[in-house]
Amino acid sequence: MQDYYARLGLGADIFPVVSHEWMAQYNRLESACPLREGAQALLSAFQAAGCHQIILSASKRENLLRQMARYPIAQYFDDVLGLDHIYATSKEGIGREYLLRHGIDGADCVLLGDTLHDAEVARALGMRCILLEGGHQNSDTLRTARCDVAADFAQAARLALEG
Repeated sequence: MQDYYARLGLGADIFPVVSHEWMAQYNRLESACPLREGAQALLSAFQAAGCHQIILSASKRENLLRQMARYPIAQYFDDVLGLDHIYATSKEGIGREYLLRHGIDGADCVLLGDTLHDAEVARALGMRCILLEGGHQNSDTLRTARCDVAADFAQAARLALEG
């Protein structure tokens, strides 16, 4: 994330200030965000299929747990992987360490995300990637990642579970 600000011409000294202000606004408004339509059905379908489900995020883990507690979804996840800070550094290192620690081959995993960065992380970890429309980046941008792009959670579930 710091590289993003640098490309905008902002110095490294402004990054912590912007990060803290952004998080203050995000935390103030997050309770107004509903669970995305179809999310619980997707999680249930993956659970019924015997899939292990992990959240891998560049968000602070403490924030993720607080956000999850607002919805009846915690029971679907085997683990929640996030950062110990708010600076949205890459989740690749967290994912790599988790795979190594648990002896998991990335080729046996599917990463479901909504950004080009998610596709980059999946590629770096040897995972298949399915990107969801309606998130952080538009459909045309997502399609440049050259991986499956799903219009909604139902399509993402079909793509992941049917191959």
